[in-house]
Amino acid sequence: MTETKKLDRWPAHHDPPSLLSLPSEILHIIFSTFSLVELANIVLVSKRSQTLVSPYLWHTLKLDSPATVKRFLSDPVQRALIRNAAFVRSLVLPPELYHVFLPHKGYHQYHPSHFANLQSINLPGKYNPRTGQTDRGSLGQDAEDAVSSLFRQNPSLTKVHIERNVGVESLLRMVSEDLPNLEDLDIEACQFGAWTAKVLLQNLPESIKHVAMIVAENEDDDVDNKMDISPTPKKHPALESLDIDLNSTEHEELILLPFLETCPNLKDYSNYTAQLVYNPRIKSILDKLGIEMRSMYNAVLDHNLDATDKEIAAVLSLSSQWTDIRLQGFRRAGPLTLAALLDHGENVVIVDVEGCSSLTSKDLCTILSKCKHLQEFITLEENEPDPITDPYILGTDLIEVKWATKSLKEWSCSIIVTRSRYDGDEAIDVEEAVKCLVLQRQVYRKLAEQTGLTTLRLNRIEAGLMDEIHYQEHCLEISLISGLEALEKLKDLQELDVSLIDHRIGVPELGWMQKHWPNLRRLNGMFGTCLNPMPGAQDWILLFRPAWLSSYEGY
Repeated sequence: MTETKKLDRWPAHHDPPSLLSLPSEILHIIFSTFSLVELANIVLVSKRSQTLVSPYLWHTLKLDSPATVKRFLSDPVQRALIRNAAFVRSLVLPPELYHVFLPHKGYHQYHPSHFANLQSINLPGKYNPRTGQTDRGSLGQDAEDAVSSLFRQNPSLTKVHIERNVGVESLLRMVSEDLPNLEDLDIEACQFGAWTAKVLLQNLPESIKHVAMIVAENEDDDVDNKMDISPTPKKHPALESLDIDLNSTEHEELILLPFLETCPNLKDYSNYTAQLVYNPRIKSILDKLGIEMRSMYNAVLDHNLDATDKEIAAVLSLSSQWTDIRLQGFRRAGPLTLAALLDHGENVVIVDVEGCSSLTSKDLCTILSKCKHLQEFITLEENEPDPITDPYILGTDLIEVKWATKSLKEWSCSIIVTRSRYDGDEAIDVEEAVKCLVLQRQVYRKLAEQTGLTTLRLNRIEAGLMDEIHYQEHCLEISLISGLEALEKLKDLQELDVSLIDHRIGVPELGWMQKHWPNLRRLNGMFGTCLNPMPGAQDWILLFRPAWLSSYEGY
């Protein structure tokens, strides 16, 4: 007993061991796994803990919500920011805070900003919660100059994402002069034409590793050579990924041919490689670099929606590496197309067959049974589902197929279930009603297998006269009695779309969603496109104000 007590006691001349006494390398590994709340709690322990943890707590400053913006404008947080700004490495800066965080202009130069050690910066547009849209309007000359100054004051910047329109000259100055160590550039929100794209690419720093941009179709602004190009083009040996949507391929050679020659180590030409399939000069360069086409969509066939089943299948056979197959509007896609698509079952991640009216319910089920890594399965046109051309799945087919994938994130497909006929609240045929509920529960259990789902869209309008609104009645009843509780495991669900279907979502269902789907941010079709809204649902929403409240039509 005495010996055990001696072993259990820590020697009096030593301090007891603590987390904060560990070497800094180990602390870095530990603290990098903590949440912001956990880090904030550790800061309160002691002055030493505050000194050690502050760099991790302030590493990322993500000001991406009205509540966060309001909090950062308060005096205590502003004082804390001044003390800890040196620790900030990653900044998400919305337009509402430009006046606080961008450098202010003096008589001859810009004053120093809060930050000098940034490695990553994102300038998002202004989000409108009512519409769900983001305003990507112009920065304006004053803001462009201030942003340029911020870049110069942070020589360690390697990653820049701009979601606002920036003037061509300002953008050129930023990428060629202000960001000498730039590695990752995303300017897909900016609008410019072919010649501007050519100039920007040629003047990128040699450190660049990834570029994402879009060339506007009708903005071939400077083909008359308004902007000068350096007589000695820069080399880009570090570039690994080029994500460029040319929109129109009219100027593809002007933009790409000279630039690709400066990128000997390019490994990935993004989702838009397929649109270059018919340009032998560019395809030859990509072939030499070992880059294969990965994204198949209707531009590959020059948007020829009358392409035959054989023609579509022939294009699918051009690459063995398709991961993203989008066949929107190819109404003649049939068995040959399906067979060619299934040849890529080992690789394909996205299948979009909106408007492919020749594909049957069993065809769609076959896709689900063969594509092992499928993440997005789309048969519905997002904004205007077409009851005549959008394919759908019968519930009876769905429950019989064994899905190959367990990694589905988006389900956008109508599920047809022949519903019972009701007279008031009474089923006309009780046996038929029981069969319908059994089938619905089986369908729900099938959907529940995809625990990673973030988007669930089930809307489909009935075939009929297109100048009238038609509601889908032969669909899942989104109700607890029909099996909704089977979807309890979908903890990542962010969007539910039940537009134009008779969904039966009432007060019990709303309460269940609030409890079991903590990440739900959009619920489309509750009232404005529902034929018979359930009584009490609207009052419940206004009383409990769920997180998705701003997304519904009546808000």
